[in-house]
Amino acid sequence: MAYIHIMAYEGLKPMPNVSIHPDGYVVDQHGDVVKRAICPIPGDSTHRIFDGLTPGMVYSFESGLRVEMCTTQQRLNFMEALAEFAGYKPVSEGGLLLQRPYTQGAHAKCAGPFWELIALTTNRVIVGPVVSNKLYRDLANGKIRAKAFDANLDFQGGFYQQYMCWMQAFQMASNNGLVNIY
Repeated sequence: MAYIHIMAYEGLKPMPNVSIHPDGYVVDQHGDVVKRAICPIPGDSTHRIFDGLTPGMVYSFESGLRVEMCTTQQRLNFMEALAEFAGYKPVSEGGLLLQRPYTQGAHAKCAGPFWELIALTTNRVIVGPVVSNKLYRDLANGKIRAKAFDANLDFQGGFYQQYMCWMQAFQMASNNGLVNIY
């Protein structure tokens, strides 16, 4: 069974005098391997979700946290529940609700609480520090309500448990970091 993993980093610092070896690891100008370094975004990426990161730049980081989250299906179910929790209106067509109607409602609105997280349509993405900070604030502001929402929800895998994992990751990344969802 495939799991979604989250790797959160904080305290990123640009490392302009290093390069990426063809085998994928970071080396300094002498060819020595550099530990605690990442190159999160290819040089041609400009999507808003990367805000705060320079495409093609290698970064050192102060600390990182890896969380094994859930299966892809559980993530989709969580995002649907999160969209309902956030108050997005369910979308219907011809009087019938679409599959994942609250998620569809979030997509239609294109803004709001947790929107950037709900709108992720891939299991492989980097979220930069600007969007991470916004998502952390959204999650922190809803923490108490999320616990009550969880108590009234038949959600396998625990809505509140997953909510808190996402909050922990985005809290770390809001300290000049990033979240790598893979």
